Amino acid sequence: MTGISEEKMNSGFFSGLLDSMTDLVRVVDKDSVVIYENEEFEKAFGKTLGSKCFGTIEKEDFCRDCSLYKGFESSAPKRHSGDVVISDRTYSVAVSPIIVSGGEQGAVEVFRDITNEYRLKEKIISSNRKMIRDLEVAGTLQLSILRDKLPDVSGYSFSSVFMPCETLGGDMYDCFMISDDKVAMYIADVSGHGVMSAMLTVYLRQEIFSQFKTKKTPTKVLKGLYESFLELNIESSVYITVFMIVLNLSTGEFEYTNAGHSVTPIIYDGRKVVEIATPGLPVCTWVKKPSFESQTGKIERGGRLLMFTDGLDGIHVMNSTMDGLKKTLSEKQVSGEDLLGKIIMEYATCGEDDITLLMAERD
Repeated sequence: MTGISEEKMNSGFFSGLLDSMTDLVRVVDKDSVVIYENEEFEKAFGKTLGSKCFGTIEKEDFCRDCSLYKGFESSAPKRHSGDVVISDRTYSVAVSPIIVSGGEQGAVEVFRDITNEYRLKEKIISSNRKMIRDLEVAGTLQLSILRDKLPDVSGYSFSSVFMPCETLGGDMYDCFMISDDKVAMYIADVSGHGVMSAMLTVYLRQEIFSQFKTKKTPTKVLKGLYESFLELNIESSVYITVFMIVLNLSTGEFEYTNAGHSVTPIIYDGRKVVEIATPGLPVCTWVKKPSFESQTGKIERGGRLLMFTDGLDGIHVMNSTMDGLKKTLSEKQVSGEDLLGKIIMEYATCGEDDITLLMAERD
């Protein structure tokens, strides 16, 4: 079939137009012969005029899946594009079929060197893969530090739920024996999400556990945590909130203190549910010499104490959430993990923040 004539393509109009382009441009006829190339194309690949187009891309034959071929085969030729590697460079190639007077067919090919962009893309993809692997490892580490078993002591039951909203969360809780008749339990929230927050929860768990080896009251432990936190030299925007309780198993009495935790634990005494609140500032660098106040309370026989973070639906803005929690906590026919599961089902539907629950029940 007759191709587009070289005279037409080498006219002053075409050559002036295409040579002014910074992209690499050539024109190929239906027989896959190069009938025009602009100056930029010639600089990059040398003279290819009159040769088969596939030679430029280091092929020995016409590519049956070539976008040019697809354009010719189509009853309504359309523009196609794709990437091709030539030597050590990557090019984005856009092929636009053309029809000139007399019905002669051909195509304009525009090559754009995207090697740097392609390498950057590959680097980003590789970095993302590594980051995902790191996040998975960090998430596994975070979950691994949570206790498999909470204290198993006569007269009490302890249960918990931990649900990070992402691979990594900023919530943390723990519940462990600090003497033969005392249990320490706390719930905490590190600002933000991601690796920084998750790693700080690991630090938090280890540091509080270590502090309780020499200190037996919540106020002294939080003071020790604050002093340790300052040594990390973390930016001022990062902070930790903690609500901590030390429970005397013999009497059910407990001492508690608050380091800026924004949601108030609630306690059921068998008749009514009340909040146990005490003021306090978070553990951070911008609070100098914080004072942590302690107060006391008691879990009566048949009573329950529930601690939680702020991931529950509308806990800060909807009174109905706290009212609902109080009602659920007072239901005697359900207990332990079943009770926490019911709370999750009813008050943790948004999934926009980490959710952590920790509960102590006295027989």
